Amino acid sequence: MTDKLPFETPDPESNARLEDCSFRERDLRRLRLALMKVNGLVLCSGPADSGKRTTLYACARHLDEPQRKLVTLERQLRGELPTATRLELGEEAALQAPLLMQSAMRAAADVIVLEDLVGELVLPLALRAALTSQLVVARLAAADTAAAFEYVMVHNPLPFHVTDVFRLVVSQRLVPRLCPSCRHLQEPTAEELEWLAAVASLHKLQPEQLPTRFYAADGCDSCEQNGRLGRLLIAELLPRSDRLMNAVREQLPFANLRRFAFAEGLTEHIAIDGIEKAAAGAISLSDLRAALRDDPCL
Repeated sequence: MTDKLPFETPDPESNARLEDCSFRERDLRRLRLALMKVNGLVLCSGPADSGKRTTLYACARHLDEPQRKLVTLERQLRGELPTATRLELGEEAALQAPLLMQSAMRAAADVIVLEDLVGELVLPLALRAALTSQLVVARLAAADTAAAFEYVMVHNPLPFHVTDVFRLVVSQRLVPRLCPSCRHLQEPTAEELEWLAAVASLHKLQPEQLPTRFYAADGCDSCEQNGRLGRLLIAELLPRSDRLMNAVREQLPFANLRRFAFAEGLTEHIAIDGIEKAAAGAISLSDLRAALRDDPCL
């Protein structure tokens, strides 16, 4: 598995495709399925420096086909999108974005890609487009899938429920990748075993059902004695489901949204992706825990 993973999650300028971004196969299938929809909202979310812009552009390249009318709203044009209509926001982005969003909607775009889904004027336009006949793919700074969903719900000024347009939320992090030249097996500590048990409990698993063999790296000439080479994406994908949407309509607290999704088997905690990559020797368990130290579910 580790030989198939890139040394670093690609930069938006690199023209990377979805297959280059280190998503697990099942997550890749979920994302592609959401991007096949004729309308709705797909969010690429995460905190600062989590690679979400790279994922957004990879989604745009996946959708960039001659038979599909793709319009992008970007702060700065990055990489190549040969058949897309690309609109660059200037210094007055807050004022220009709503006007350009309206232009994209009037142009009957099939897909609208927004580099940022922020602002009291842009969000209602994006939701209106997603409700009708356009697929909207947008980047949003949010700590996790529930926080992304909450942002859209709380800031929705329109007289319809966000559950009508929701398709998928991707939440991601970047974790330092172990140097393959000096990595070695390392037994998890008692504290790490306790953390693994907490992750297992979110999915009604026994701790022994998770991997127990992990790796570390001490540094060598290949990695300039750092033990790390690049960074790797880990992700949590929350897809639309009737059970989840019904729970939200019935006022499920946002703080409980992810736990509900885990318990119902609708998605997996982002740590599961990380644990699989740690067990394969791509990242360390300690770096994974550090990346998720602020996760409210752990």
